[in-house]
Amino acid sequence: MPRFETPEEAEDAFYRAFQNRDAEAMMEVWAEDENIVCIHPTGLRLEGPATIGRRWQNIFEHSPEMEFTISDTTRTREGSIAVHVVYEHIRLQKNDRNGTE
Repeated sequence: MPRFETPEEAEDAFYRAFQNRDAEAMMEVWAEDENIVCIHPTGLRLEGPATIGRRWQNIFEHSPEMEFTISDTTRTREGSIAVHVVYEHIRLQKNDRNGTE
């Protein structure tokens, strides 16, 4: 049973989890499969839900607040496979989570 009715719902959930810094909600977007892979910008290849979940938690705990705007969206869907390519405009907030500049 799919968690999301459409790929767009999954994409919305991804960015909502990111905006809310919610690692548990973030991992709800990922497949329940030990073979999942994630590569963050300038990062190493991460494999498996436990490793990927820990990395998202680390990002959320140690990064400044972020605001996202998405543009230049290209979406392709063929059967049960969907590919979304987006340009993320990420604005970092002035203050970090500890209230310092």
